[in-house]
Amino acid sequence: MEYGYIQVRDDSTDENAQLNVWTLDGDRSLKYLMKFALNEQHFEDTTIVLVASLKHPWKIMESLEFWSARLQDHIDSLNLGMEQTQNLRDKCVDRIIDYTLLDDPSYESCTKVRLLNEGVLSKNLGLDIIVVITMTDCIKNLEIDNYSEEHFDYIQCCLRKFCLQFGAALFYVSVMEDKNCDLLYKYLMHRIYRFPFKTPALIVEKDSVFVPSGWDSLKKIEVLYENMQKINPESH
Repeated sequence: MEYGYIQVRDDSTDENAQLNVWTLDGDRSLKYLMKFALNEQHFEDTTIVLVASLKHPWKIMESLEFWSARLQDHIDSLNLGMEQTQNLRDKCVDRIIDYTLLDDPSYESCTKVRLLNEGVLSKNLGLDIIVVITMTDCIKNLEIDNYSEEHFDYIQCCLRKFCLQFGAALFYVSVMEDKNCDLLYKYLMHRIYRFPFKTPALIVEKDSVFVPSGWDSLKKIEVLYENMQKINPESH
C-alpha cells in the first residue's frame, strides 16, 4: 500500500489542509491491507475511489465487483455499531436526495420519508464512493479492434448500473489526453471539503463521461438501450 497526500488550499479563507491518500494495488492478495487505511476512527471522513482501466474493458466489471465485495466485507468487520452505521447510511441517502432536488426541482421529497429512485443505493456502505475509469484514450485502439458504439454504450450502461447501487459518481479519465483529470480533482474537493461544484453530468462523449452521485437513474440509463441491437443490455 502506498501513502501520499494532496495539499488543499481554500482561497476564500486562506486556510490549508492536507488530504491523505492511501493507494491499494490491484493485486487481490493484498486485500488484507485495507484495514490500515479504513478504520473506525477515520471511517466517516473517508472517500473511496474504485479504479479500473479501459485498456482491458472485459476486466472492468469483475474487478469492480471483487473490490466492492471486499470493501463490504471489511466494513462488516469494523466495530461501528448499529446506530453509527445507520447514521452514516442516512447521510448517504441525504446526499443523493439533495442532489436530486437540485437537478430536478419537481422531484418529490418528504422530510420524514425520503424515497430514492429504484435501484439507487441498494448497497449503501455509508461511504462516499467514486468510480474512476482510466486510460480512455485506449478507445481508439479498441475501435481498431472492432469495438463499436454499441459496445461502448454497453460498457457505460454496466458501469452506471454498478454506480447506482452504491450511490457512486462515475468518471472516465485520460491523463494522456488530459480528459476529466481537473474535473475529478474539483469533484473530490467538492465531496470532501464541500467546495462549490456546478458541472452537470457529461454522458455524450464516450471518452469523457461524468455522472455525479445523485444524478443517475435506471430510466436515464435505459436511454442507452435504444442503440443496442446486437447486445442485450440486461446480459450483465
